Amino acid sequence: MIVYVELLNEGTLFYRPVEADKNPDGSYTLSLSQPESEEWEFPPGSTVECEWRQQREDNLLLAIRELPPQTPL
Repeated sequence: MIVYVELLNEGTLFYRPVEADKNPDGSYTLSLSQPESEEWEFPPGSTVECEWRQQREDNLLLAIRELPPQTPL
């Protein structure tokens, strides 16, 4: 699945499409691969909450909040 993560320090609002795995609780875990020249709002491997939002002409699944790590039972 592709989710979009905001890039920081770009001078303008820009989102990077990032591969992510959907978790059973509806959250997503971002891939571990990040270009060295980019700073993402949420680090690679983070588990994030996402929301569908209209951005220009597209409806994108945006990462909106990092979730705390789950502790095993």
